[in-house]
Amino acid sequence: MALPDLIRMLGLIIFAWAAYADFKTRRMRNVIWVVAISLGFIALVIDVQAIQYRSALYYSVISFLISAGVIGTMGVIFARLQLFGWADAGALMSIGFLYPVTEPLLVGGFSFPPTYAADSIMSLNILLNASLVVLCIPIVSAVFNYSFGTFSFPQSLYLFPIHPSSLWRSHGRLYVFDDGSWINGADVDVIKRYLQWRMLSLSVITSAPEQCKSPHKITEAASSISSLEYDDKPWQHTDDLGIEMEGVDVDPTDEWGVSLFFEQADVPQYNTSEQQLRDSLDQLFIHDERARLSYGIPYVSVLFIGLCVTLATGGIVPYL
Repeated sequence: MALPDLIRMLGLIIFAWAAYADFKTRRMRNVIWVVAISLGFIALVIDVQAIQYRSALYYSVISFLISAGVIGTMGVIFARLQLFGWADAGALMSIGFLYPVTEPLLVGGFSFPPTYAADSIMSLNILLNASLVVLCIPIVSAVFNYSFGTFSFPQSLYLFPIHPSSLWRSHGRLYVFDDGSWINGADVDVIKRYLQWRMLSLSVITSAPEQCKSPHKITEAASSISSLEYDDKPWQHTDDLGIEMEGVDVDPTDEWGVSLFFEQADVPQYNTSEQQLRDSLDQLFIHDERARLSYGIPYVSVLFIGLCVTLATGGIVPYL
């Protein structure tokens, strides 16, 4: 059993944990990718030290540069273009650094995968398998919407209807209907934190949304909040519509008190603007029949599936 192969199998455990966090909350700590990339470097150094022939050394280094360079650069470019987040970019770079190998991993007398084509870089196989999984997601989304009678093309390929009562256990980005098309709204986690800041129960805000929309109807508790920890549990707060805040200059044009929320509550904004939050609150609580949610693509979870398929079967590249 080679130590570098054992280190690379540890990457499977890291990705399993990250995939679970990505699927459950869509949030994870970036330090995990620092650990994964570091493990990739350690495995590479051990591999290089064990190589006895110069030609094999060149081949190993070139494979690493192709793997880390191509996949890592792809992750950075996609993140800069905002096609996905920096955590997803970190996951891509980790794949490139951990799996630049062209041979199966040998651990405990077993080969992962059992058979593998020569000169096939494992990280590229992982990426291809993950890409095939991504292509299946719109199909699954369309089937889901059709089964619940909410199918409409092309929205059903990436959007799901959402009711305010299920908001607390959802993650993703709300889409709002504007001028005949669906546009980006607020991140759901920002909406959750806003509702906590307002200290209102869902029953009240859904029964009297126009009153809650008034910038003067902010609860007294909200006026003293400077930091907010969201615990991912349904909010159970006061049924009072709130009182006018004393000692606070409330902007009468600040619908829902969104500007005040961003000013007072020390919470991540997740690329959500004030107007996006206002539009999303209108969509959810005033026009809830048109509220739609995009869960997005859990890229880390998809990469984990691609990694598992590659280690189990070698992927489809060797059979092309």
